[in-house]
Amino acid sequence: TLGSYQKQTFLVTGEATDDSGLDKVEISLDGGLTYKEATLANKYALYSTWRYSLNTLSPVIPDGAITLYVRVKDRTGLMGIASIPITIDNTNPTINVTSHSNGDMISKIVNFEGTASESIGVDKIQIKIGPLPLQNANGKKSWSYDFDSTQLPNGFYEVYVKATDYAGNYSENSFNIVIDQNFPVINTINVDNGDIKKEIWALTGTAIDQDGTNDIQKIEVKVGNENYVNVDSFTPIDATTVNWSKDIDTTGKNGEFTIYVKITDIVGGYSVISKNIIFDNTPPSI
Repeated sequence: TLGSYQKQTFLVTGEATDDSGLDKVEISLDGGLTYKEATLANKYALYSTWRYSLNTLSPVIPDGAITLYVRVKDRTGLMGIASIPITIDNTNPTINVTSHSNGDMISKIVNFEGTASESIGVDKIQIKIGPLPLQNANGKKSWSYDFDSTQLPNGFYEVYVKATDYAGNYSENSFNIVIDQNFPVINTINVDNGDIKKEIWALTGTAIDQDGTNDIQKIEVKVGNENYVNVDSFTPIDATTVNWSKDIDTTGKNGEFTIYVKITDIVGGYSVISKNIIFDNTPPSI
């Protein structure tokens, strides 16, 4: 236990020898003012091991460095004293993640970062992502971990981080991420900025998801401040591309409107394209 970090209740152990025989081993926690007797395995022997169970919680020994004094007495009353420096630490460290929040979407290589603190000192930071094994992060009070998300398929995963101090106290934190390597995109649309439309007309186009058309969850259209509504249909034309269409009813509408088309994949990745067009349902006057 020499120079070690300790918490709660632990054993202080050692050996003692004397030519005339050992009588007792005692421990002092107050600089030698008072002593408590340790357990001597072979009393009156020339050699013996000894042990002392030290409870740092009752009475409470504050966190920090202390010196244990060990006093050994032989059968004639002669004494020898040794000191053992140790550090008491019963406080859990704290750990925070600063780079990401719950529900963040990631792809390719990302860097997780955070901070940790403890009055005595942080020994290590560990991180576990989904089913992958626990790994050591770089740094302690300020830590980071580079993660290649291509190790895992698209989906939802828990990120678990753990800070451990030198005495073995630890704290944990966790949050969820979404891995999505390829966001879907609206590839083409049959209107452009400044186009003029009237009555009911078909908005059409194509969309691409490099992860495959089965990953496309929905395509939606929004006109101005209205709510998004699903397109009437989208049909695969190859492994990654679909045709889509939506009838737009402009009846009673006049002026400039923004058309939004949004595509979302099965893990929530999405992209939006917009066009500003003009609705004109008023006949000219003469």
